[in-house]
Amino acid sequence: MTPPMPPARRGRDAPLRPRRALAGPARLAHWSVRAANWARRRRRAADPVAWLTALIGFGLYLVLALARWGRQDAPSLDLAIFEQAVKGYAELGWPMVDIKGPGANQLGDHFSPVLALLAPFYKLFPSPVTLLVAQCLLVALSIAPIAAIARRRLGAWPGGALGGAYALSWGLQTGVDVQFHEYAFAVPMLAFALAAAIDRRWTAAGWWIAATLSVKEDLSLTVVAFGGVMAAHGWWRLREARRPRPLPPGSASAPAPTHAEHPPAAAAPAEPEPGLPGQPVGIGPEPEPGLPGQPVGIGPEPEPGLAGPADDPRRSADSAVPADVWRAECRAGLVLASVGLAVALVVFELIMPAFKGAGWFYWDKLDQTGGALGVVVGILSPPVKLKTLALVSAVVMGACWFSRWSLVAAPTLIWRFASTDPAHWGTGWHYSMILMPVVFLAAVDALGRWRASKRRWLRAVAPAVAWAAAVFALAACAWFPLGDLAKPEAYRASPRADQAAAVIAAIPPGASVASDRGLITRLVSEHTVYWIGDFAELVQPDYVVLDPSSGWSGDPGSAEAYAEAVYGGDYEPVAGIGQPDDQDSFRLARRVG
Repeated sequence: MTPPMPPARRGRDAPLRPRRALAGPARLAHWSVRAANWARRRRRAADPVAWLTALIGFGLYLVLALARWGRQDAPSLDLAIFEQAVKGYAELGWPMVDIKGPGANQLGDHFSPVLALLAPFYKLFPSPVTLLVAQCLLVALSIAPIAAIARRRLGAWPGGALGGAYALSWGLQTGVDVQFHEYAFAVPMLAFALAAAIDRRWTAAGWWIAATLSVKEDLSLTVVAFGGVMAAHGWWRLREARRPRPLPPGSASAPAPTHAEHPPAAAAPAEPEPGLPGQPVGIGPEPEPGLPGQPVGIGPEPEPGLAGPADDPRRSADSAVPADVWRAECRAGLVLASVGLAVALVVFELIMPAFKGAGWFYWDKLDQTGGALGVVVGILSPPVKLKTLALVSAVVMGACWFSRWSLVAAPTLIWRFASTDPAHWGTGWHYSMILMPVVFLAAVDALGRWRASKRRWLRAVAPAVAWAAAVFALAACAWFPLGDLAKPEAYRASPRADQAAAVIAAIPPGASVASDRGLITRLVSEHTVYWIGDFAELVQPDYVVLDPSSGWSGDPGSAEAYAEAVYGGDYEPVAGIGQPDDQDSFRLARRVG
């Protein structure tokens, strides 16, 4: 008799892993399965229609961004701020943003190390246009996974329509139109993460959503929400799989009668079961209807009097999934939620305070005089917040709220509506850009389950919603930035282009400049730029440039008088640049003492 083997120990005496122990045909079969899985993923990612949609979207975004740049229209300081940060990385230094204050570090206001990825490209092409092109490319990249999974789940035409609706969604339009913002990196990351999660590829989903931690500090809360949704759903599905279900009377899977109740009959030759030629009755597993090759009694069965999994759109896609899949989802979700929470605490409590200097601090805008109750009451007032929420829902006809993945958008909506800054409440700016991939992929998840339902009316609703979303996206272009591309004036150069070029040429490279919104986005590449009037006691710029038509604070009068009053010292006007009484004229003053 062979003596029992001692228990295996970890270390050099531990047995090899099963993957390494495979040999011969088993090893070949293992790698064949891996190769087939890899090829299937490649086919999914190589949907030519999805990538063509992304290419068209990139062209539209690029025309929109460059048309605004050509008109010399700067809606905000963001492009100049982020160019200063990327410029710092390109010079192998810290992302210093003097616009926010002399020597202000961008990491003290926003934790966005992902901006360093643009540094090599900015080093080759030191221009704000480099950032604009990068943003258009990043946003367009998010179209491919959304269009691809929509076409797989909803069918070629309805899915393609939903992918086109995403490309034209108002949130992406406004984000591209207001020039560069770091959220552009998060848009494709969220798209790939949610697409992988809907396909139950938890590892890929985890890596993609974890990458958003490098984009902006508030996205750590999005990672917590993402992980929480995964953990809760995985735990619930495991609980459902372990719950015993009563079998209907007389079903083929009912327990066999005991010998005490029915004595065994004499052995008889086995007869082939109808539909299974040559297989004896009771030998081997019997196929469950709709699940070929699965033993009867394995997995959930419909309860008597209740609709089966195929009739319930919430469970049709999950009824035959092994429990290991849900266990992996639960574990991955717990890890992601823990990592997101830990990163949020470290960033908000340690990293950002360590880099915060004398500049602006973005999160001061969340201060509320009414305390916690004031935050709760103010989340849905004034009515502009409800309008924004309605438009976010309208891009997918509200279908997103029938999917658990819509909860990933909750942290962004909550902090925006809790802010005291009205710019965060509406549909302008870039704040809705990261909501678009979430609501569209949540809609794909919901519509895909509806399309697989046994209910005829629900199967008909799914493609109708996709087409309605496409019609809404096209109609909304009339009120959002892409509609401007149909107007000839969108492509006309600014009538002050020559005067702006003369102002920029009059400022030598390397000089420090204080500027308002008029020319600030065009001065960063070759100058040290400050925001006009801020921290006047700390700086004394070489040049001060004013643009009364930018609407920053009315007409300040002559540039030299303003500069001497704010910064001290002696300034003189630069000959040939503007007239003090001309509202459409730039004004430039040079420090002489």
